[in-house]
Amino acid sequence: METALTTIAGQALKMAITLALLYIPYIFLLRRVTHFRTARTTLLVTLLLSIAVPFIDIPALHIELLYSITPQAEAIATFDAPMAEGIITDGAITEKSTIDLETLLYYALVIPYIIVALILAIIRIVQIAIIRANIRKGTLWIEEKEEYTIHCHADNTPPYSWMRHIVISQEDYDHYGADIILHEEGHIIHRHSWDILLLTLVETVQWFNPFVHMLANDLKDIHEYEADAYVLCRREDTRAYQMLIIKKAVDRASYTLANSFNHSNNLKKRITMMLKKKSNPWRSVAALYLLPATALTLSLFASPQEATGTESNEPLTATSGKVSETFVKNDTTVYQVVETAPTFPGGMDKMFKYLTDNVKYPIECREKGIEGRAIVKFIVKKDGCINNVEIVKSSGNENLDKEAIRVVSSMPNWKPGMQRGEAVNVSFVIPVGFKLQNPAKQEAVSVAQATIVNTNDEQIFKVVEQMPEFSGGMTALMKYLRENLKYPEECAKENIQGKAFVEFVVKKDGSISDIKIMKSSGNEKLDNESLRVVSSMPKWKPGMQRGEVVNVRFSLPIMFRLQ
Repeated sequence: METALTTIAGQALKMAITLALLYIPYIFLLRRVTHFRTARTTLLVTLLLSIAVPFIDIPALHIELLYSITPQAEAIATFDAPMAEGIITDGAITEKSTIDLETLLYYALVIPYIIVALILAIIRIVQIAIIRANIRKGTLWIEEKEEYTIHCHADNTPPYSWMRHIVISQEDYDHYGADIILHEEGHIIHRHSWDILLLTLVETVQWFNPFVHMLANDLKDIHEYEADAYVLCRREDTRAYQMLIIKKAVDRASYTLANSFNHSNNLKKRITMMLKKKSNPWRSVAALYLLPATALTLSLFASPQEATGTESNEPLTATSGKVSETFVKNDTTVYQVVETAPTFPGGMDKMFKYLTDNVKYPIECREKGIEGRAIVKFIVKKDGCINNVEIVKSSGNENLDKEAIRVVSSMPNWKPGMQRGEAVNVSFVIPVGFKLQNPAKQEAVSVAQATIVNTNDEQIFKVVEQMPEFSGGMTALMKYLRENLKYPEECAKENIQGKAFVEFVVKKDGSISDIKIMKSSGNEKLDNESLRVVSSMPKWKPGMQRGEVVNVRFSLPIMFRLQ
């Protein structure tokens, strides 16, 4: 449900951007010209394009989309994407790290937007229903014409038209009937009511966009200019018609959505346009600005596609201060970095519970004491389903690898990742360790129990009910590492690369201690840089066990790779 609402809001934002980019040039080029048909057509095309463009997917000719992260030159520091690691212990899984919590700020904007849009939609529908009902309500007589129908009312109803119907009071019909009906006939002949319907739709969806309200005023002004021009082309006494407009401007307003004769808010502009000299016909050419403006808008929303159409299996990297997205065949973009990462229903804790309940330690491996660690990579599709499950690093045993693939493939649909307000395909990695507990050393652990290490009579947990978290979540941790990792100059010059696994303890107060290299990168300088950047991290949110803060051991893989 949240994904659908987010997608709707994201499309609405794209519509607003499109409308603004197409409408702003109109203000300077066509707002004051007397070529009303050209101006009106431009505004209507702008409205239609604002609806259509966000749904047009034009592939951009880029192999990768790059985001600036750090100012490094050629050397790069890379580290694994946020991974939730599990260790299978005789069929149970113990958690080692967790993924970041989603922020509620975005949805705090999406939900109010949807509510307001729905309320406005209901109001507009009711207004249209009232207009239709009141056309015939209180009618004294009806006169059918070829293009329209006149409804004469007994009460003092302000004159207006809607679709093929003109409403006028008996008093107005007796004194000013010819001019008023001619004016409303102009609205009907030009089909202005259909413009209002389109405008109402766009205003409802883009209620937050100030430009759509400005465009609405301009379009309604043009409607009146066209209707006035229709009258003046058919009668000679221009001054008498202008005086009628001024006189009727003091009457109470009619329905907002109808074409009312007494639009008092644009009275001065209507009179000015009647007296204004006709604009040079060449001014209409200015409407062609829509072509480059539309092309620019389409390019803004273009989806990066791979030129070769081949799949990339590269991990998330911080390259020369740039993070690259990965693309796969069939012109489908697969992101490795997104604004909102995909999540298992209920969060990572629920995912580990699901794996605990569903994973089956292969009997042969259990009997032979075979252990291992499989790195499973898969794609969380736009609809949340799991696809392209594969082993990117084998556990060393085919049966363990097959079980890892089986249990991951059987997972229910995830909540998909989000990029720029849209659901996207995201590559995800889960390292799963298969490990048999030694009965002589310790009892078997389950996911509901914490693994504990005693150090100087102070307990250090490996698994707790609530894992420690970097301030702001894993996304913030990734950002911190990108901004602070410094590729050793000597290693960069000598093309030395590697991957270090850093282990540390998040203390009860959130501070970092006992930092050490669990697995070396193969180079002392790379290891030292890993230790330095981890030791300089700010305090974390400590882990919790049974309602109390506890010390928790944490591991972080950091990869160093040259571009």
